[in-house]
Amino acid sequence: MSLKDFKLQNKNIPYYHFSYKGNFYKDLRAKNMILADGTRINSFFNQKTFEQHNFDQPYVRFRKAAMFIVHYFPDQTGRDLDNYIYKPVIDSLRKTGIFFDDTWQNISLFLLGDHSEQEKIEVFLVPHHSASAFMQEYMSERFQSELTFDEIVYPQNTDLIQFEEKDNNNEKKLTSFW
Repeated sequence: MSLKDFKLQNKNIPYYHFSYKGNFYKDLRAKNMILADGTRINSFFNQKTFEQHNFDQPYVRFRKAAMFIVHYFPDQTGRDLDNYIYKPVIDSLRKTGIFFDDTWQNISLFLLGDHSEQEKIEVFLVPHHSASAFMQEYMSERFQSELTFDEIVYPQNTDLIQFEEKDNNNEKKLTSFW
């Protein structure tokens, strides 16, 4: 069953968890959205979502929710999460009726990447008001690492950042400030 709960201030807060296994990194970038076996990617996600959700049991609906999409990759190849089209995943969840609509007024999206032996996508849907607590309590174990500040780079000259661009039409250099 996809419906679970976690504790927040001594209250049980419902959330949903869905998981999809497969090699999606190529298919979620394609414009035609058809898998190698000829299945439309929308149909695939609809089927897998409906298999995980029990419509016969009572379930909750969220008026406003936060959706965490965690895309796991089997290697350390750099991949830009913003280049993938997660619409089929989001639409399949919307069709279950567990949230009202996927407009910005109803859903906030968080895209996260992580490493796993096999590529997969996990989706967590939580009430909007408890998104930060869910992230801190439940999701933090996936992203814990040794406290280090090597991830942060402070530019030497913070007053002005400039770079040169080449104008292809007249071959002169343009200086950009931002």
